[in-house]
Amino acid sequence: MLVALVLWGTPAVAHAASVAADGAAVVPVAPVQTAGTVRALGMTNLGQAAALHRMAAGSTLGPAEYSSGVEIPKAATGGNVGVVPNPPTTPISSMHPGETGVDAISHLDQRLASNGNQQSLEPPDQGLCVGSGQVVEAVNVALAVYSANGFVVEVPVTALSDFFGLAPGVNRQHNPPTFGPFLSDPRCYFDAQTKRFYLTVLEIDRDPFTGALGNHSATLIAVSQSSNASGAWALFSVDATDDGINGTPRHPNCPCFGDQPVIGADANGFYFSTNEYSLHPFGTFFNGAQIYALSKRALAAAAPLTPAPRFVHLEAGNLGMHFPPVEGIPAAIASVQPASTPPGGAYARNIEYFLSSFDVNVNKGDHRIALWALSNTDSLDAATPKLKLTADVLQTEPYAGGPPAGTPVRQKAGPRPLGQAAHEPLPTINADDDRMQAPTYVNGHLFSAISTGVGPGGTVDRTGVAWFVVNPTFSSGQVAGTVANQGYVAAGDGTSLMYPFVTVNPAGQGVIALSFTGPQYYPSFGYIEFGAGGPSGPVRVARPGALPEDGFTCYVSQGFGPPCRWGDYSYAVTDEAGHLWIAGEDIPNSPRWPTANWGTFVGVLKP
Repeated sequence: MLVALVLWGTPAVAHAASVAADGAAVVPVAPVQTAGTVRALGMTNLGQAAALHRMAAGSTLGPAEYSSGVEIPKAATGGNVGVVPNPPTTPISSMHPGETGVDAISHLDQRLASNGNQQSLEPPDQGLCVGSGQVVEAVNVALAVYSANGFVVEVPVTALSDFFGLAPGVNRQHNPPTFGPFLSDPRCYFDAQTKRFYLTVLEIDRDPFTGALGNHSATLIAVSQSSNASGAWALFSVDATDDGINGTPRHPNCPCFGDQPVIGADANGFYFSTNEYSLHPFGTFFNGAQIYALSKRALAAAAPLTPAPRFVHLEAGNLGMHFPPVEGIPAAIASVQPASTPPGGAYARNIEYFLSSFDVNVNKGDHRIALWALSNTDSLDAATPKLKLTADVLQTEPYAGGPPAGTPVRQKAGPRPLGQAAHEPLPTINADDDRMQAPTYVNGHLFSAISTGVGPGGTVDRTGVAWFVVNPTFSSGQVAGTVANQGYVAAGDGTSLMYPFVTVNPAGQGVIALSFTGPQYYPSFGYIEFGAGGPSGPVRVARPGALPEDGFTCYVSQGFGPPCRWGDYSYAVTDEAGHLWIAGEDIPNSPRWPTANWGTFVGVLKP
């Protein structure tokens, strides 16, 4: 049985919203805050973990695939709120002469890690961080380390379960196989201030004998103990179950899990935000975004023999009732994305900024985004931090939900051994919903982007990019902001641009990393250069796809699509030299596992 646990869905329940005039609004109401202590899990050495649990391609793996999971479906799209944008099209061109890169972790690589005791998962949720001359890529259940100069492999593909000292995802040496915790949604961040790598991943307990989801979940955190990602890391866990046990708050319909932890940092803190869903019934109830704040210095210094740092948990989802609705649709507070500042950039003074869209729950579009500020972050080193979370609603150009049923995101036809063996047609590709992606804070601006439906005559026929430059201010305990610049990027000829991610260096040079597909293109990875005035030039092909997406999430016979799951998510970061690093999904022409054929690409632009 080939199944993936897909933790990405749209909120099923939102808080009721108060009736208010549509327009800019501030939200002064503070969310519920609780405090807790991070649980220390011990230490690991990444290089040693990789050496102990590596398997060569072509080895005998024993029993067939074993996994357990449920997909949270997207909400049906019944039309769009506001105007469907129809921007001028941008051409797709070859890579820039200054780009170099490497084919990085593939599904085959991650499946053969941990002596083959891994699950088949797709898409490859992307985590990328770069610093101190090293590149760390994490995708779903594996990670690897490369040198930033020449892409020399320093740590080969290693299972995240081995890295965190957990039982294998599926132990095929046991008869019958046994199951370890489910892991997904890795994110990575290099902090130039502390000279440390920070890595997070979602964890859900499972019954070791049946693989069924248990009643406990956490966000796992790993922090390198030096600037060398190939060496020792300290491991921690933050309980996300929120059922009133183990010091967690008691939230409705929990035990719960914190879907898609997304991360950021300022001068004082390390932050992650999750979307909280019920575990049983899985994904049915939604409690909104949860924000966690930790002292960056305390986390970097913590190890098994030192006190574990404390954290502050803010229930941002409670603020949903204070946001004004649009056309009667209440705001769902989801995917509140913390900002990161690139190396060499100036941090906001004692403030961590966040951005979010309003539309993740219904995927119908909107013309507003939310700017958030977590103030007094210098108090995170105190015994009792004094944090305050406020928000401002900003008017924007409209963005639309993704293509409705019957308007597919298409891909080029080609050889598909899995689908053709099942006698199923060429599948469509699943574009992102219009959740905000993590912003970059540099030179007093926040840069970010979302996916948007685009098309002529008010009809969505493909997906493009909506990008934003926000100028935040903070005065008298309240955040405010203006949209300084915004716009769209769209391709022609039925080509969809998907999963955009923006980064900008302190010199104002940037890039939007994205994936794309269409009748003329296999699923591919690309980028568009981004400067002070927004995107410029064509969409560049960083790595052209060589075949159609042909993974198990594409096909009814495998218990999933169509459409195929794809691209969670492109990523882009800046290193100490101001170089722009990008990573995302493509379909390479290389050896594959029978159940999936995705690959990833990591590249660098040196402006």
